[in-house]
Amino acid sequence: MNAAACTVWENEVPSLVLGWPRGEAVAHLVLRVRPGAGGEALLALRRLVDAEVLKPSFGPDAPPPKRYQVSFGFTWRGLQALGVPRPYLRTFARLAPAFAAGAPLRAQRLGDSGASSPARWASGFGLHEAHVLLSVHGPELEVRELGEALVICWGENGVLARVDQRFGRRLGAPPGESGEWVHFGYRDGITDHRIEGVTRHGAPAPVERVHRAGEFILGHPNDADGNRFALPDASDKVRSFFHHGSFAAYRPMSQDVGAFEDFVANSARQAPPKAASGAAWVKAKLCGRWPGGEALHPGQLQPVRGDFALDFAADPNGEGCPFASHVRRMRPVGIDAHARERPLIRRSMPYGPAAWAREEGAPVDRPKRGLLGLFFCASLEDQFEHLLGQWANRRPLGSPDRSRAKDPLMGAHEDEHAAMILPAAGAAPLVLSGFRAWTRTLGTLYAWYPGKTGLDRLLQSDYTRPEDEGPWL
Repeated sequence: MNAAACTVWENEVPSLVLGWPRGEAVAHLVLRVRPGAGGEALLALRRLVDAEVLKPSFGPDAPPPKRYQVSFGFTWRGLQALGVPRPYLRTFARLAPAFAAGAPLRAQRLGDSGASSPARWASGFGLHEAHVLLSVHGPELEVRELGEALVICWGENGVLARVDQRFGRRLGAPPGESGEWVHFGYRDGITDHRIEGVTRHGAPAPVERVHRAGEFILGHPNDADGNRFALPDASDKVRSFFHHGSFAAYRPMSQDVGAFEDFVANSARQAPPKAASGAAWVKAKLCGRWPGGEALHPGQLQPVRGDFALDFAADPNGEGCPFASHVRRMRPVGIDAHARERPLIRRSMPYGPAAWAREEGAPVDRPKRGLLGLFFCASLEDQFEHLLGQWANRRPLGSPDRSRAKDPLMGAHEDEHAAMILPAAGAAPLVLSGFRAWTRTLGTLYAWYPGKTGLDRLLQSDYTRPEDEGPWL
């Protein structure tokens, strides 16, 4: 597909799907529609969208100066509360069952147990609480002020009541490093997924993988030539409601940076004597890349600047990038039964102060830190849930790995004796154990981000009448 063909529809796609968010900060507001007030809530949303300052962003172009980048997502129950007709809801239920069920009912598939179980989630992520997700990216001070102003405007009992609100901001980089980093001390944004033929603005990520639009956008063929939302029997009006949108999983997570750094420091005693830094070597093995994002190769004891290209074919035994590492779990390339990649577009942002701002050698303080995860895909079941439930929280794919520990960075780690095996060429493998659940899920919300026409039809209640439509379910 060439760029000229895409220009017909790329401006219909939520801009957050097409590129990294602009602005240093984000406010995510989860809203509940008051029971029986769907019409009033739609009116409130229309007024919000019509206000120039909060106009939703579509297409690949950056918003004009002094404009926020605004995005709207809706849960299945949110669409129900806003009066979306049953045939439309049934289509979601048939083609996107995870979205229709809701994240709390799918938690077991994600590995959310113990401290991360839905019973421990923030109350605003309940099935009948989370209806609308409003995300605003922009300058930190303005984003915070806007978020607070919206809460005051709506109140806690209005037709759109705030049930959860979180702020995140970029951390920058540790001294001597570049790019954007996240808690646990890793550079972010090393890999990004680019949509074939779609205009791309801004600096490219060090590693870009190109996919067909249908991996992330509804109504388009994916890499396997599938198109679950093709809707060939529906009218153009119905298709325009569903097409060009995307599904997202909003997933705030707390991160115990102090406990993670303690584990790294203890494990660094096992690092090879010639490693440039024992802590950096351990972090590299846990992640599958060096902290600065450089590729991890067999026998390598220090990173090579500018080398970001992972070569799993040259590392068949996981002696460089372990099978049990975060990176190789998320992309187990070369394993015949699981050859198809499950790409996610990540638009996440950390919250809390950077731990590396402390003085050298000082213990890690423990204020609230974490990540406001936001992941886009065309299939929550085949992409998001498969990655977390199958690849992150089960034994790593690939032989001869015998690790029993879950994903080292985000796993639940109920079994403190479960080990991560680090193969070593010509030597006995190293064994890391004593993992803790230093990442805890605070809530998960499954949202549909409509395309521009879909959002317009939703806000105007512009639906086809059953008597005018053939069988399209």
